[in-house]
Amino acid sequence: MHAVFSGRTPGMVFVDHLERPRAAILVLEDMLFFAGDPAAWTDIGAIRNLPAHLASQSGIQYFELHPVQSALAPWLDALFAPAVLVRRVRLTFSLQQHLAPVHPLADGYRLWTMDAAVQAKLRMGERFWEAETGRFGMAALDQNDAIAAHCFAVFVGGGMAEVSIETEEAHRRKG
Repeated sequence: MHAVFSGRTPGMVFVDHLERPRAAILVLEDMLFFAGDPAAWTDIGAIRNLPAHLASQSGIQYFELHPVQSALAPWLDALFAPAVLVRRVRLTFSLQQHLAPVHPLADGYRLWTMDAAVQAKLRMGERFWEAETGRFGMAALDQNDAIAAHCFAVFVGGGMAEVSIETEEAHRRKG
């Protein structure tokens, strides 16, 4: 959120009431963050149709829905039950570089700095990596130059970076 409010990352915020908001939806690229009291929303149909509306405007084919408070997860599940939902877990870490161990990659893999070729494979638009966003990342490539895993700063702002880490299913538990 810091990155949106500081103008470093494009995004939109929807609230239930402009002067006294009790619920909000933050839209960042292909992610929707839900916060507050879901009972505050008066037009549930509009909320349910928001991903389809955004898809028609942006061409993005899928959206990640993130409950800011864990208590919102059942509400989101019920609201979007007809859609295909994949549950992801958000964890918060604090990096202490002097304690971080260095582990080599498994045989057959190499580390690569996020560049235009890797970004294209991840289907991230050029706008995602504009310099003013402050984003950075790395990828592990296999012997065929396929992306096995990637890690990148999704949002940078307010003295923090939110990191996305993903390992492709076929490459998990390799070392």
